[in-house]
Amino acid sequence: MVMAMTVSILSGVTIYSTDFSNFPIGDDQLVGFESWDSDANGVALHGIDNNLIPGGGKSGFLGLNPPDEDYISVWRPLDYAPLDQNKAIVRFSAVVAIIDSTNSNWDNFFISFHNQNGDALASINFDNTNSYIFLDDTEHVTNTEFLFVQDTFYQIELVIDFIKNEWSGFLDDEIVFDKIRFHGGDKALDLGNLSVDWLITNLEEPGDNWMSFDDINITAESGPYSVLKVPFINVSVNSELKQIQLSWDSEPNHRYEVERSTDLLQWDSGAPDSVFITGDEPEQLIYSDSIGSQSSGEFYRLKVNLNE
Repeated sequence: MVMAMTVSILSGVTIYSTDFSNFPIGDDQLVGFESWDSDANGVALHGIDNNLIPGGGKSGFLGLNPPDEDYISVWRPLDYAPLDQNKAIVRFSAVVAIIDSTNSNWDNFFISFHNQNGDALASINFDNTNSYIFLDDTEHVTNTEFLFVQDTFYQIELVIDFIKNEWSGFLDDEIVFDKIRFHGGDKALDLGNLSVDWLITNLEEPGDNWMSFDDINITAESGPYSVLKVPFINVSVNSELKQIQLSWDSEPNHRYEVERSTDLLQWDSGAPDSVFITGDEPEQLIYSDSIGSQSSGEFYRLKVNLNE
């Protein structure tokens, strides 16, 4: 399988990163480790799963079992001030999935950001009642018109510019939204808690749907950033040379690097001839990979940044 993904690489710092490998497995085993907390403990509404993705190791979950309240959250403090640290670009990435209901009731799941005063700033909503992704800047709710697929694991990336108060979002190779207002109110723009939230549509008949999340990585870097949509425009197999060839149209003065993965979790770089640096004119670029080096189900993505 071939996929494209845009990631701008700039010097930065890691605010928080986890693959949950140090967490015990089971219900209620998320809270109390690495500073995670919740408003609903001891009732099996969140915890740590294992090998939900075969070979993927541990992951967090929220949902599934009937709750007593209609809004359940788990959160992790970040306590970072991007503007004070001159690192105004914050990147959030994770592997997420909405596991669908089996009881014909459906709910909403969020990834939310709060400031250090506890004020809500913004959230992205996976609405499992209609499969659309919505944005909430605390003043307005916007339908991105992007449909997600239940029971599918996505690599999500959110890029937040705290100077411009805007953000962009990606699922795998797709731009979900591009440079949309991040926070619609007048609250302080810094990072307090990151939360994963479950909004139950009907408390008397909650869905047994749930959200899986893993490989969380949050970094801060200096700007600026740009969002580039760079799909592979051609995928071909050269049987004579035993190669798969990927080609795409480039932008001037950019650096492109092809990475490979077999599971969408670990990405390998540094393959021969996988880095391309363009000059002042656009051109078509071609990457070739030996078919013999691939395992079943090979994935590709592009890392892109300005060549400054």
